[in-house]
Amino acid sequence: FQSSLLLSIALNKQSPYKNLLVHGFVVDESNRKMSKSIGNVIEPIQAIYGVKNKLPQSGLDTLRFWVAHEYHKTQIQIGPSILEKFIKRVFEIRSIFRFMAGNLYDLNNLENDLLSYKQLLPIDKFILSKLNSIIELVIENYDDMNLNKSLSSIENFMLTSLSSFYIKSVKDRLYCNKLDSLERRSAQTALYYVLINTMLMISPITPHLAEEIFCYSILKKLLSTKSGDTFFRSNLALRSNNEWNNKSIENLFQILNSIREKFYEKVQTNNSATYEVKLLLDKNLF
Repeated sequence: FQSSLLLSIALNKQSPYKNLLVHGFVVDESNRKMSKSIGNVIEPIQAIYGVKNKLPQSGLDTLRFWVAHEYHKTQIQIGPSILEKFIKRVFEIRSIFRFMAGNLYDLNNLENDLLSYKQLLPIDKFILSKLNSIIELVIENYDDMNLNKSLSSIENFMLTSLSSFYIKSVKDRLYCNKLDSLERRSAQTALYYVLINTMLMISPITPHLAEEIFCYSILKKLLSTKSGDTFFRSNLALRSNNEWNNKSIENLFQILNSIREKFYEKVQTNNSATYEVKLLLDKNLF
């Protein structure tokens, strides 16, 4: 890129490109440069399909995930253990998507089955507020080609706010409540919007995962406008929703989450379901 820049400036008085993204130098797990004489060269196709007794089969999305996460570093390590780590991370994200999509199976009509924001339960409003807070951040980082920052925001939201806290809290409602009950529909409404927007946020990095979720879930039936539609031909667009902004409810659940963490510290490895928790609160607190 440097030679083309110098020549273009000398001949045309302008840069040959509008933007330039520079990545680091790929090395092996011991920080050695790729060399045929050493025998540590890893071709992209090898990382995708794997090499017997040498490299795990990572798949294209995992390779893209690794690139987006690591490209900004001066030295970008790759090897069997690193690929295994990213395979696990993509699998964790896929499992969260699978849970969300699986619990929307009985939605038949979005207008009838989804609730308005005012009808949602507090914890469902909380997760939508957390989602809304990262959408603009992710869009901004994508526009600036900060792929690693976008991916970190998405991962942190999905693994912490969504999986560790929200999903654990609403499982009982989704599994045990009456199919069309307010409590279950409230959780489904939140999950629907979270699923759509997290798919849109991560699809530039893992397009095949996004397409898989769309095609093998109720989403294709609900959102397709013609036969053969795919996720990337749908009319879906990533945008924030001002109605979801709710800092007061985020602050409330931040307090509740800190209490929850202290509770788990106390019970440690014991079965938390056997405990009864009583909270004594100052009525002027909220």
